[in-house]
Amino acid sequence: MQPAKKIKRDKTPEQAYAALIRLCARSEKSSGDALRLMQHWGVDPSARQGVLQKLLTDRFIDDSRYAEAFVRDKIRLSGWGARKIR
Repeated sequence: MQPAKKIKRDKTPEQAYAALIRLCARSEKSSGDALRLMQHWGVDPSARQGVLQKLLTDRFIDDSRYAEAFVRDKIRLSGWGARKIR
């Protein structure tokens, strides 16, 4: 029996925007995360920046808010100190 092959599905920019809204509603995402996901989904490279800009404008993605959440979680959950976080 052969393993099932994953079919790569290309998403339109509108579908990627909707999917990223759902993901951002559950947890903080950085702009790098969004770009990486869109690349994986096969979104046209010229449309990625437009989708990202719309997410930033609508405040679904905020890199400074993401960084604050990252630091807060590492201190509280992982017990990291200031030196390790830096």
